[in-house]
Amino acid sequence: MTHVPTVLFVDDDVDLTAGLRLMLRKERFRVLTCNSPFEALEILAREPIDVVVSDDQMPVMSGAELLAKLRDEYPDVVRILLTGQTDIKRAVNAVNDASVFRFLLKPCDRPFLVATIEAAFASGISLPPARLEEQRIFEEELSQLWLAHQPIYQRNGSVAGFELLMRSSSPSFRGPEQLIAMASLLERSADLDRSVGNRAVYAAEALGDRLLFVNVDPPSLGRDDLFAPLLPQAHHIVLEITERDARGEKKQLEARIRELKEMGFRVAVDDLGSGYAGLNSVVELSPDIVKLDMELIRDVDQSFVKRRLVHSLCDAAEDLGIKVVAEGIERLAELDATFEAGCHYFQGYLLGRPGRDPVSLAWPRSSRSVRPAARPQSCPPGP
Repeated sequence: MTHVPTVLFVDDDVDLTAGLRLMLRKERFRVLTCNSPFEALEILAREPIDVVVSDDQMPVMSGAELLAKLRDEYPDVVRILLTGQTDIKRAVNAVNDASVFRFLLKPCDRPFLVATIEAAFASGISLPPARLEEQRIFEEELSQLWLAHQPIYQRNGSVAGFELLMRSSSPSFRGPEQLIAMASLLERSADLDRSVGNRAVYAAEALGDRLLFVNVDPPSLGRDDLFAPLLPQAHHIVLEITERDARGEKKQLEARIRELKEMGFRVAVDDLGSGYAGLNSVVELSPDIVKLDMELIRDVDQSFVKRRLVHSLCDAAEDLGIKVVAEGIERLAELDATFEAGCHYFQGYLLGRPGRDPVSLAWPRSSRSVRPAARPQSCPPGP
């Protein structure tokens, strides 16, 4: 199996490591976490790790002591120390004794943390050279690539369109994130883009005027060869972009999106409300559609705060002429809550899992429930 860049977070705070896994779940590197230095050493002994980010204040063994041990036992692992202490002497000792790559202070926001990790991967210490075996696996997965269709419904219960999701019949395939990461490591992203684009053309032709959501990384937006075959179908193709991938290139991205919209493509911003895809993406990218993050949708029926937030986002989007997709719906109660909040489109396992063919299920809401969204009036009693 090909190697995917991997970072291991070590912190005795279970909630913090759970939050890190959630926050970084869609990055192009693999994230592992553990809650003690001894567990970290066990993980390092059994699988390749490129970067270790350790909290300093831990019982029995400090993070600095752990990283100093890694310097001796795993010298190729890039070491980052994360701490809430601002003691200069601690920082100097960490740099001198553990040869840390970076010394970060808590709280550390996601963009800065991701940029630091990516700098660690690019430092030349941790990334192995592309091997023939990796090339072979990539070629195999690419040759057996296919696009799954997941239905997206509109408020009247009919299918508005489908999202295309990368799949491969290769036994080594572990998901689209791993394939994208492999393509990047092998400098084969353009090949992957072309393969997806060519398959999307056939899907678009088969679906008529239904919307077709295609995930596109911002670096791929500038490749004219990716979009040229799609131009005849541009009027019903939605280019789905996640804001986290647009770091540092906002002006170029905005200009390119304007060009693509002039060609007839629509644009969607993914993961709105996740913590990193904020309202600034709506202002800067002027999307036609926004997709609410599935963590915001999860159990939305059980949280007044979530319902109120979804309702407010739908109100703002309505004023701006933007359509809202509730993504990740798995229960009827979640569908009901997002419908009542005013969402325009709905997607999730309740309504249909990704499949090779564009199949749709029966709309689970009763006809009597198809009514205008009701505004929540006040916070219910209770804690």
